[in-house]
Amino acid sequence: SGAENSVDLPASKTRNKTTYNVVAEVKSVTGGSAGDIIPLTKQANGFKVKYNGNATSIVVRFHVSGGMF
Repeated sequence: SGAENSVDLPASKTRNKTTYNVVAEVKSVTGGSAGDIIPLTKQANGFKVKYNGNATSIVVRFHVSGGMF
């Protein structure tokens, strides 16, 4: 696997709490492996994920649930 990288992702809907769940669904991979996609820092307006694959392109769909009153 390649070096670990991280990406900040804005939320489509602001959450009231940061106790939400994030599940990554890999839709397609080009030029290698997607590796592990791990949610990290959670904020009300988005979250950060890290990945350690070596693919040249990855399309990921994130399912976010919870964090709302």
